[in-house]
Amino acid sequence: MLKKITITIAIAIVAMMFTTKLAFTHDGNSPTGHANDPASSHANCTACHGGTATTVTGWITTNIPAAGYTPGTTYTITATSTGTGGNKGFQVSPQSSTGAFLGTLIAGTGTSLIGSNHYIHSTGTGITTNPMAWTFSWTAPATGLGPVGFYGAFAIGYPGNTYITSTIVNEAASGINEAAVKTGLSIYPNPAVDNVNISYSLSTSAKVEINLYSIEGKKIAELASKDQSAGSYSEKIDIRDLNLKGFYLVELKTGNSSTIQKLVVY
Repeated sequence: MLKKITITIAIAIVAMMFTTKLAFTHDGNSPTGHANDPASSHANCTACHGGTATTVTGWITTNIPAAGYTPGTTYTITATSTGTGGNKGFQVSPQSSTGAFLGTLIAGTGTSLIGSNHYIHSTGTGITTNPMAWTFSWTAPATGLGPVGFYGAFAIGYPGNTYITSTIVNEAASGINEAAVKTGLSIYPNPAVDNVNISYSLSTSAKVEINLYSIEGKKIAELASKDQSAGSYSEKIDIRDLNLKGFYLVELKTGNSSTIQKLVVY
């Protein structure tokens, strides 16, 4: 009798562990940093689903024009999984090639945001439709950040098959490029601690706006907004109340033109 009870308990424990693991990998509570993304050194679904990741193409598509994304515009992103063998799931993150999180993700049906909203993951179980497509939205970052990669990892079954893919989109030519970033705007000290001086010149009268963005392109504050005549200017701005630390973007907007410089705050 004792032996039978022991075996029964062991089976129950194994079943519970399997069920917990299965739910964990399919219910949207996935650990972040498993999207084949640069920020995680390209970790993927094999950590939870086993197997060897197979590289595929065309599994992440967008309605972003071939000419590139327009900063601040919201687009539709579709993740499609093809194959049979069990439940389907995915994780995607939009990043630069060096692992900076870019733009803002917006969850859609059957998806949820995780990892401080830098990753999007499928939710629910029993998803075996073939092919299976999830649709969500993404708002492009501020100007001057260049190409964005949508890095993704997909899983079918547990343990089962895993896949990795990426889709790179460019910034539209109308956006600021690195050459423009280096002209017309000077920021010092940089790195800064509590105050920053922003110097610039105007060839004609214009409305001037100075905005501060996170490295992901989210607007944090408007530092200045005024009408100014032609000439050279220097704005000393106290940033202590903003409680900043890390990497940021300062935008100088004059009329219809925009220049961006990176700012480091200690």
